[in-house]
Amino acid sequence: MLHMIQMQYSPEKRDAALEYFQQHGMTHYDGDLVIKGLWVCTVEHIAYVLVDASSTDEVASACQPLETFGEVEFRAVIESEQL
Repeated sequence: MLHMIQMQYSPEKRDAALEYFQQHGMTHYDGDLVIKGLWVCTVEHIAYVLVDASSTDEVASACQPLETFGEVEFRAVIESEQL
């Protein structure tokens, strides 16, 4: 199941947040969660992370460390071809 994580980070934590993703990448998370992509909007200080996970609980657990960088929320998403 795909989920889009949105993390609005504070500007002073930008480098730390990017370093976190560089260090942990796709290998940090336990279970079946896989990072499919990471996009960063530097003007608005938002990072978008597309993940594939077996459950919403797994995504919520993966989001907990990200809360040290700012506000985090996520939503289940589907490929546009599935509409």
